[in-house]
Amino acid sequence: MEIHKIYNSYYPVTFLSQYELLVYKRGSLYSLNLVNSKSIFICKIKIGFLTYLLSFFPLFVRIFRLTIRSSIEYKKESLLIFSFKKKIFELNLKSFELSKGFDLKNSRPLNFEVIEGISNIKDGVYFGEYKSNPKKKPISIYCRSGVDDWNIVYTFRNGTINHVHNIIADNVNDIVYVLTGDFGDSAAIWCVHDNFHLLESILKGEQNFRSCVAFPTLGGLIYATDSPFSKNSIRLLYKNEYSNWISTEIFKINGPCIYGVKFNNEFVFSTSVEGEGVSSNFLYNLFSIKRGSGIVDNFVCVYKGNLNIGFQLIYKSKKDKLPFLLFQFGVISFPNCNIEGQYLPMFEIGTINHNLSTVVLKKNIYE
Repeated sequence: MEIHKIYNSYYPVTFLSQYELLVYKRGSLYSLNLVNSKSIFICKIKIGFLTYLLSFFPLFVRIFRLTIRSSIEYKKESLLIFSFKKKIFELNLKSFELSKGFDLKNSRPLNFEVIEGISNIKDGVYFGEYKSNPKKKPISIYCRSGVDDWNIVYTFRNGTINHVHNIIADNVNDIVYVLTGDFGDSAAIWCVHDNFHLLESILKGEQNFRSCVAFPTLGGLIYATDSPFSKNSIRLLYKNEYSNWISTEIFKINGPCIYGVKFNNEFVFSTSVEGEGVSSNFLYNLFSIKRGSGIVDNFVCVYKGNLNIGFQLIYKSKKDKLPFLLFQFGVISFPNCNIEGQYLPMFEIGTINHNLSTVVLKKNIYE
C-alpha cells in the first residue's frame, strides 16, 4: 500500500460511502471525499468556546484529548454513536441531527460494539467502562436503550478488573467476548452468558490474554496483545479437540496494540509507543519518556494480513519525544467500521511527521 493523501487536523470517524469519509475537526463534522479531497460541512458539536479555542493548538489537543475518542455506526437506526470527552453523542445519518449527549462523568468507552443475532443476548449497542482504576473498583458494561439512554447490564465486582477494553460479537461462533485489562487476573478474555447475567473467564492472568482488538473468524478469534512490559504478538484463540480454550502465537509485533480494523478480507493492527505504566508514582508516569520494556523501538507500526496469507508490516511512523501520558501515547487509530475498497484512513497521534493528521493509504491494483 502507498500513501494517497494526508489531511492535517482531520479525525476519521466512519465511511459514508466507499469514497466519502465522515471526519471531525475542531468541533464540527464534515464529509470528506477521498478522491478529490473536497469537504462538506455537516454539523457542529457543542464543545464550548474554550475547547474550540484550544483545538487550534496541537499540544492542548493532546493534553485535553480534544478529538473523538471512539465511535460506531448503528445501521439498524441509521446512527453514528461516538464519544467526545466524557459524553456519548448520537448523529442521525439521514437528517444529520445531533443528540444532546449522555454524560459518562468519570469514564469513557475505549470501544463500542453492536451485538445482533447472538443467541441469548439482546440486540443493541454496548460498551464497557474504560478509566484509570488501579484499585480495581467495580466496572460496568452498558447497553443503549434509546436516544441518549444507556443502562448498566453487568458490573464486575470490586477487585476483579481495572477496566473493559472491548466487547466482541462473534456471529461466526455465536459467542460474545469481553476483553479486560490490565494487570494480574484483570488481563482476561471473558465469555458472556444469559444476556450478560453471567461472565465466564476463558483465559486470564497473563499478558498474552490482555487485548483491546479482536476479530472473529472460522478458525477462531484473532487478537493482538496489549502489554507495554511484555513482548507482543497477534494470536489465535480457539477450542481444541478436548474443548479447552487455547491461545497460540501467529505473528510477533513491535509493541502493544490498542487499535485495529477489518480491511476488505484482511485484518489491520497498529502498535503503540508508551511507557510501562506500572509505577505507583503518578507524576513519574505523567512526565515519563522511558519506553515500555516490551516495545521494540520508537516506531508506531501497522500490520495487515489474515490466517491464509499471514501478516506483514505495511507502515510505520516514529514517535516524538514528548511524555507518553501527558501528551498521549504514540498511536495510530482507525474508523470503527468494516472498510471495503481501496482506502485505509489512519489517524496518528504523537508522531514526528504526521501528528494529529489522517494518513490515507491506498491499495494498489497489484495487491
